[in-house]
Amino acid sequence: MKTDHNEKYVASVIARLQRIAVDVRPPAPRPTGRYDGPPPIATFDTATMTNVRGFELSALDERVMLEVPDGGQYLRIEGEGFVALKKIAAEMVVKCELADVVSFAFVEDALFDYRIAAFKSSEWNSPIEQLEKRVEESVQDCSFSFPLSGSRGNRAFVFCGVDFQPDCAEFRQYLVSFLQCDNAPEAERLANQRTAEEWSDRFGQSMWASVNITAEPQHAKELALQHVTDATHLLRALCFAGYHPTRHVAIVPGAPFFEPNLTLATVGGASSYYPDPAAKPELVWFGEDFLASLYELGLKHIDNLFRKESKSEMEDLCLRALITLGSVAGMSDVSDKVVYGCTALDMLYSRDQEPILATMPKRLATEVGVDLADRKKILAVVKAVYGLRSGRVHGGRAAELNAQTRDFFLYLFNLAMRLPFIASRHETQAQYIGSLEDRMLGGQVADAPPRRARPIK
Repeated sequence: MKTDHNEKYVASVIARLQRIAVDVRPPAPRPTGRYDGPPPIATFDTATMTNVRGFELSALDERVMLEVPDGGQYLRIEGEGFVALKKIAAEMVVKCELADVVSFAFVEDALFDYRIAAFKSSEWNSPIEQLEKRVEESVQDCSFSFPLSGSRGNRAFVFCGVDFQPDCAEFRQYLVSFLQCDNAPEAERLANQRTAEEWSDRFGQSMWASVNITAEPQHAKELALQHVTDATHLLRALCFAGYHPTRHVAIVPGAPFFEPNLTLATVGGASSYYPDPAAKPELVWFGEDFLASLYELGLKHIDNLFRKESKSEMEDLCLRALITLGSVAGMSDVSDKVVYGCTALDMLYSRDQEPILATMPKRLATEVGVDLADRKKILAVVKAVYGLRSGRVHGGRAAELNAQTRDFFLYLFNLAMRLPFIASRHETQAQYIGSLEDRMLGGQVADAPPRRARPIK
């Protein structure tokens, strides 16, 4: 946490907090009517609930009010005051470098408690010092492990700061602990046995992804899931099996190993069932050969790019495009794959105030096309598929399965292999697009990335 802030900034935070009004609300009146129902199981005295905050949520599930009991009354911040409190909290998350340590709600709660304490005591100490103390008391070293659906293997590896393992010792320990309960009541013993069986069936064959994070525990859990999700997106971006209209590579953190769709049918009086899913999920085996092929396609370059603390505009853009392409490889619906695939292309090759179909397809064709005939084909395919994208987004029509959609996803795979190398050659999107325009005018062919990271025909 960054704490060496200018005194003027600290004074401005205090001044803004002083302007936030605290409303004093009397307790709700007790009911006076006669009650003939059963006796209550428990009663609560609000005077003892000094650490319990009340809150209200908007229709968007955002907090719009906080209050805390104070004797027989309530102290509340709401309306414009709470909006101002949220703005100060969001600002402090950035200025104190807390985004990867605590949540926005954590800082909001800290500022709320600070304002209530000042209201009751009229003492205005540094809110940043109090926040620092609260962060130090809350932050812990945390470790999280997630099973990965649709993936097995016998090879451990580290990618984007995530430890991928073919098994999880902690998971096995839980299974053992569920079964070692002979002295427990019968109902509890049977429940634990069912849990162990369900866990073993749903997650027992999966690869696992583990990550260590130092943060406030609840926020750490959210950060860990997002970290592993981004890593699996980037991993899928180089999985060729996901670039097919009717197939996908799952590798979803926390999801069961394999859970097919089920259809029950009665035809002519005979009953049957169909356990196969509509779109075929590819089972990924992480072995020596597969990992070697991923590294040849650029996995190490993606890993280095992800780990960089300071990224150029083009490095950040290529990383976000790879995450989007990894999403495409993990989707089972062809319409969704088309929409997100076009999103990745728009992200890379479109600029404001430019006609998309007059520029984006040419730039992609220049990047991944191997010769003039190939680039002309890419141009036609991308324009046709972009029409399917518009039909889906604006008209709700399903994308058509045909040779053009199949070729479109092949072009996306070719692009995914090139993005780590594109990121290292250009600082900005303007420079990259400028180089593509120069190559179009000069008839130059793009430099192919090393080894297998070259366009596939």
